[in-house]
Amino acid sequence: MARHRADGSWDDRTLADGIEAAAGRRPDTVALIDGDGRLAWAGLAAAVAQGLASLRGHGVGPGDGVVLVSGNTRHGVIAYHALLRLGTTVAVLDRRCGPADVQVALDALPGRPRVIVAADEAGRLGDVLAGAETLPLELFGASRARPPRRRGTSRTGTAPRSSSSAREPPAGRRASRTPSTP
Repeated sequence: MARHRADGSWDDRTLADGIEAAAGRRPDTVALIDGDGRLAWAGLAAAVAQGLASLRGHGVGPGDGVVLVSGNTRHGVIAYHALLRLGTTVAVLDRRCGPADVQVALDALPGRPRVIVAADEAGRLGDVLAGAETLPLELFGASRARPPRRRGTSRTGTAPRSSSSAREPPAGRRASRTPSTP
């Protein structure tokens, strides 16, 4: 550890500090892409700050236990980083978890833990949530603003194909033809 501190590869920064640092260096660079679109580092940092304020507004504080049930979505990323920033103890479960998984996480966390879960998943988890305070994952929404695309690129970052180029095989490949029957 001392060697890593001496060479500068390890310092007192935490994972929670990374988003703000990246936003300071590259605010308009894409930080996150999900089914809702793209989010730049500056937008992600702002969304995490809003999430942090929402958590505090709901009485969540440092050291509290929180079970976060989420898929790989912007809401989950924002909630996770807001929870880290606040100093909570977080148990992260995939959205496909079952009630038994949530119960194990609740039992492992200190105090009376809360559960953050998407509204459409809460019903599936049923009785295990009955005794827990829940917060909707949708609370951690984010701006859908996208950074501007470079001219001549599609959503995947590749050059768009014209209708004529779509009919031609890629360079170096022969077009396959179906044999004709006599």
